[in-house]
Amino acid sequence: KEGKYNLEDMYKMIDEYAKESGMIKINKETYHCKGDKYDLGCMTLFIYKYLIDSEWFTKNAKEWIWISEKEGNSDLISASKAEGEGIWE
Repeated sequence: KEGKYNLEDMYKMIDEYAKESGMIKINKETYHCKGDKYDLGCMTLFIYKYLIDSEWFTKNAKEWIWISEKEGNSDLISASKAEGEGIWE
């Protein structure tokens, strides 16, 4: 939300959450797992422990995609809303 959250602070928090979850930063808006047996846990921490209940994130995210070559891409915003998870507008 304009005037309520500082965008640079938000990106810093996302970077910190990604680091704590064991994610690799690809660019300003893309994070990947390491490609090992801990990938699912890594993504679960990043999404469900840190981001999904962070109002500053969910109320500002315009697009949130889970990229999967095997299963196809998923819209995490729509999926989260359907499951009643997160704080959304």
